[in-house]
Amino acid sequence: MSFTPQFLVARDLPDAWFQAVDLVLSEGRQWAVEHGSYEGQQRWELDYITIRITNPGVRPLIPEIPIGMDVPPPTTMEYVEEYLPYLMTDQPPQQNEVYTYGERVAPQMEAIIRRYLEHGFGSNQECIAVARPSDIELGDPPCLRQIDCRVFPEECLEKGEEQALHFSVYFRSNDLWGGFPANLAAIRLMQEYMAESLGIAAGEIIYSSKGLHIYDHAWSVARLRTARAKHIKVGDLKISYYRQMSLVNVNATACCVVHIPTGIETFSSEAATKFHNKQMAMTLLKLELDKRGH
Repeated sequence: MSFTPQFLVARDLPDAWFQAVDLVLSEGRQWAVEHGSYEGQQRWELDYITIRITNPGVRPLIPEIPIGMDVPPPTTMEYVEEYLPYLMTDQPPQQNEVYTYGERVAPQMEAIIRRYLEHGFGSNQECIAVARPSDIELGDPPCLRQIDCRVFPEECLEKGEEQALHFSVYFRSNDLWGGFPANLAAIRLMQEYMAESLGIAAGEIIYSSKGLHIYDHAWSVARLRTARAKHIKVGDLKISYYRQMSLVNVNATACCVVHIPTGIETFSSEAATKFHNKQMAMTLLKLELDKRGH
């Protein structure tokens, strides 16, 4: 079995997320979590991915779901604002917490700002290390491992190029649906804070991970969001559905599951409320698919 790195170029954070979701669904490997977070669940995961995000400051920082699509947003800016102090401030761990990102990140972040201001940008030493050697013994070690900083000295810049703070970020593992959007939005806000403190622009973000994944409980909504679906019309009712290769875990408020001879089908109906119950909707879909030879 080969090890397959992937590389994407994205315009902004929502574009990076969308492209990555599509790539995980099409190129990821499916396997069960044997220990650690979400033990026992299935996930689709890429071997390794690097994403160059050229304009990560474009608003909105988080994905927006098109109107009319039965997909819950993966995060909100309200949550990002709540998460930001956990990343950027030196707050101690709360009950049931062993560490916070902030207690490790914040002191190094302020030191890097000070070092740049005092010594200039001609150094490769400004790197925020999140992990500690003892983390290997933790039941839930940090997913974010490193935020490396890069500012090119003025003599290195091409004509018309502005001086900017660039980030290279590495996650050992990252939940693409439930973590990536808020993680990257908060990291971008941190980048903007540091750049403003230095009096320069906030630049690009290079994201890397050897564990970017989608858990089985989000497969259905991920496939619907990327439009990896089939569509049929039954009267005036439009039904969107897709075929899963194996395990399906469905958001019952948006989707239904129907077992047919060709496999497991999950579908979301724009007019599911017209039916008295989901079983009637599933029966209708099964009959229609059988009639059409799907």
